[in-house]
Amino acid sequence: MARVTLICLYDDWAMGLRALSNALMLENHSVSIVHLKLPAKKNNSFFLDHPINYENHHSRHDAGLFSVAAYNVDAEMWTQNELALLKDAINMTEPDIIGLSNRSTYEVFLPQLAEVLSDFPDSIKLVGGFGPTLNPQAYFKHFDYLCIGEGEATLVALANRLPSPDEAKDIPNLAYLLDGEPHFTHMEAPDQTKDYMHGGDWHLAPHYIIENNKLTKHSSFFDWADLGKDYYTMIGRGCLGKCSFCAVGNFHDTYKNKGIDYKLRRCRTIEAIMAELEQAKRHGFAKIVFMDSFFSATTTYLLNFFKQYRDRIGLPFFAQFLPSQALENKTIIDAALAAGLSHTVIGFQSPSSEINTKIFRRKTDHAKALELARIFNERGQVLIDYHIISHNPFESEEVFTQGLDLIAALPKENGQLVLQRLCPFPGTVLYKMITDSHLDLDTDEKHKQFIFYLAKYNFDEAAFESLFLKYKNDNVTELISAYNSSLCDSSAPIIAADNQFVHLRLPLTAFLKSYSNYNIFSVDGRFVALAHDIGSFDFSKTRVWEIKHIPYGIISADSLLEIQKLINDATQFQALLMGIRVEFIEEMWSYNIFNVDTTFIAVSQELGELDLNKIGPWDVRQTPFEILSAPSLEAIRRQVDNAVFLRKRLVGPSVEFLETRDGYNLLKLDSRYVAVSHGLGTIDFANEYLWEKDLSSGSVLAAGSLESLIEQLGQIQVIRD
Repeated sequence: MARVTLICLYDDWAMGLRALSNALMLENHSVSIVHLKLPAKKNNSFFLDHPINYENHHSRHDAGLFSVAAYNVDAEMWTQNELALLKDAINMTEPDIIGLSNRSTYEVFLPQLAEVLSDFPDSIKLVGGFGPTLNPQAYFKHFDYLCIGEGEATLVALANRLPSPDEAKDIPNLAYLLDGEPHFTHMEAPDQTKDYMHGGDWHLAPHYIIENNKLTKHSSFFDWADLGKDYYTMIGRGCLGKCSFCAVGNFHDTYKNKGIDYKLRRCRTIEAIMAELEQAKRHGFAKIVFMDSFFSATTTYLLNFFKQYRDRIGLPFFAQFLPSQALENKTIIDAALAAGLSHTVIGFQSPSSEINTKIFRRKTDHAKALELARIFNERGQVLIDYHIISHNPFESEEVFTQGLDLIAALPKENGQLVLQRLCPFPGTVLYKMITDSHLDLDTDEKHKQFIFYLAKYNFDEAAFESLFLKYKNDNVTELISAYNSSLCDSSAPIIAADNQFVHLRLPLTAFLKSYSNYNIFSVDGRFVALAHDIGSFDFSKTRVWEIKHIPYGIISADSLLEIQKLINDATQFQALLMGIRVEFIEEMWSYNIFNVDTTFIAVSQELGELDLNKIGPWDVRQTPFEILSAPSLEAIRRQVDNAVFLRKRLVGPSVEFLETRDGYNLLKLDSRYVAVSHGLGTIDFANEYLWEKDLSSGSVLAAGSLESLIEQLGQIQVIRD
């Protein structure tokens, strides 16, 4: 039995490593999976000069003041401490084989990673994935072996050959240095009857998570996965498309160029997928995300799949369809909607059909894509992501104009525009095309086109024309400022969430179920529960904070499982607490903390004596922060800390004025940093509560550092009277 440690970068689900792990465990090898960083995202108010990942903007998720999202190393680079923790994790697993899954994006950091791995001379170092398959020359000097193409059979064969690794040099699909020169073993097609995505004890491999300068170990996948949220999987491998910017299509060419028959697409058995999803459902996942580039198979397969999914799984799901197939047989659309399709993508990529065909090697017809979007809009509440790639050096001013026309034609009621800044990856066909073309990219002009695309989608025609005519010849900074000003002047409905203000012209709302004495809705990806006492509620016309609040009347959460747990907690507080076990735990600040059955509550001492055996918290006249509840002692202590800061009378605090910025006064109150809107007027911190002010428009912000506070100001949509 070999001990194998598999490493992924900025990946939580690591579906490739999951398949490799399962293949090894089925052969009785021991596997550990190490996650060096989880996916990272940071919204900036500017474009990066030299990103190595795609930057993008989602018109719903990133709504409000202009921002563009950077990802992974562009958002949060790993630290030297985290590299040291990677070494610690490898030491803990004592591997015979260390396998790294890598993309070309991270090739510039290979020397750092190789330095960590060099501390393990007795372990075989293997690298696989899209990076070494498409650009092997970058990897030879850092690793003992490269895996070219799919890796399950290759890695299992290598593990089976231990402890004599020299005998492994005839294993198919390997590459290594021989007498200082690259040597490639013969290529073989994968066993297309095998399905390693699920089966056996795949979930029992331990996971080591390196994040926020900490290393944590979890005994199994379900021990650390984000239960209650989205579950990621695929119904098959490969893609019928061969887009020049995508690694999946180029993967096929690796086999084709060797004369090997390699199917563009191969699907798993429906029964295997159902078994996997039933396991996910038992563990409380609330939505399924199918990561297939296209949810493609025969029509018979798809119709049978959706019927079984509806009957056996019944969870909302994401999938992307081939417009041509869906339109040729619209029963596929009907079946998908009936099964629970809630989110999809329609990829236009370039506004120009010629660019799509000749440069991107795409066959999707815009007219068919638009027709599919209209059908989804007409037949169900499906959130549609419209994908367009910007910053393409092959696109002219004429193509930009075509892009504006395309955006104007998109159904917007249940859609969002997703703009992706092109970042060609080494080894792809597109990377070579751009390198060989020697085209100069007018970056400033492409930035402006990106912003005008957003304005075309978000503004009415008059507002867009005004912005375009006034600022088309100005620089990017001035255009961003004008774009933000136009947003502030918009009359679109605005709701507050997590310290950001989001323009939602019509929130995507769906009633899900009644649970206890609540109705549960999905509202733009969030889950909201409204108590029956509130009565009817129109999300398109009323703001949540405008509701007359009753105790526990409105609850929100990120997942269906989480909101049901919160409803259970609320219901417990809304039932008579006669005869229950009440245990005083401790006094903290101005609160008394109790353990009430399985829940911890904190009661403000200002309420006086409160007999929890005779009176429930709902019987008390509630003001903010008087009664708090949480499922654990640690969580209730955190709530008390936050509440004390927000609600206490700040008598004699150390108040230091720092600066004025964007209509706010920035202050340091004791050890906290606070931004107070000028619209609140003069505040006497010795005699006024901040929470007594109207906070619905984000008039008070707080953070633990000045940098964090300024970042909030850069993201928030400031609403002025």
